[in-house]
Amino acid sequence: MRSAAAYLAPLRFLKSVWGHFTAKGGMLLAAALAFELILYSIPFFIFVIFALGVILANSADAVQKTQELLQQLLPQASQAFAGYLADIVGKRRVLGVIGLVLFLYSSNSIFGTIREILNTVFDIPRRRSFFRGKGGDLLMIFFITGLFAVSVISGFLLAFIITIVETLVEKLPLLGP
Repeated sequence: MRSAAAYLAPLRFLKSVWGHFTAKGGMLLAAALAFELILYSIPFFIFVIFALGVILANSADAVQKTQELLQQLLPQASQAFAGYLADIVGKRRVLGVIGLVLFLYSSNSIFGTIREILNTVFDIPRRRSFFRGKGGDLLMIFFITGLFAVSVISGFLLAFIITIVETLVEKLPLLGP
């Protein structure tokens, strides 16, 4: 049989976590991080649009497939998006440069915010110099971007392999009685 203190231990733990959270200004830190993420999403989507423009510019078939998908998903707004898609393809270089610059700037800002929040939460007394902090932020940006690229590429490769295997299975005669 467990004692009453054993049942109260999780409650004491939650109380101490909440006390630490409020003592460090956790709500303000969470709000700052949420704000940075909202600001980060704007250049991220501009950069994604650039990538979409580069991909779609190389294949008229891809543009047609995308327009068909838009028609299925958003029948009321598909014409407007089709116009935007043509604009994206036409202005992909300008969008790419602007998106890349804003993406790097906002990425550096959000990683700096995360670094400062973690320093506050974990009571790290010694701060890095400005340049070492920004350099570390840039390294993290490239590392996370690389992991994201590996994730996307592996997803595409997996889908490609599955398509090949399914095609081979359909074309091969069934073995057995």
